[in-house]
Amino acid sequence: MIYDIAFDHIGRNHAVPPTTAETRLRPDRYSDEGTISRAVASYARPYLASRGIDVEVDLAADLTGTGSIFAGYRNVGRFTVRPRVEQVQS
Repeated sequence: MIYDIAFDHIGRNHAVPPTTAETRLRPDRYSDEGTISRAVASYARPYLASRGIDVEVDLAADLTGTGSIFAGYRNVGRFTVRPRVEQVQS
């Protein structure tokens, strides 16, 4: 499953390009949250001065969701997550 991740902002940058995160073929809400969290953390690092960042992701049952990026106690980023709908070609 491929998730599209769109950022509201990371740090002071509000023009952050979207990215993707790829997980196992069979969607699993709980393990996918961890995979997305790690992908966002590595993508966000160049945008932030802080070395220690935490990422929280909350996926709903339909696998859409939101997340936040934290550095210390400050919220330094927000993003939305949507599963990519693969188009089947006939």
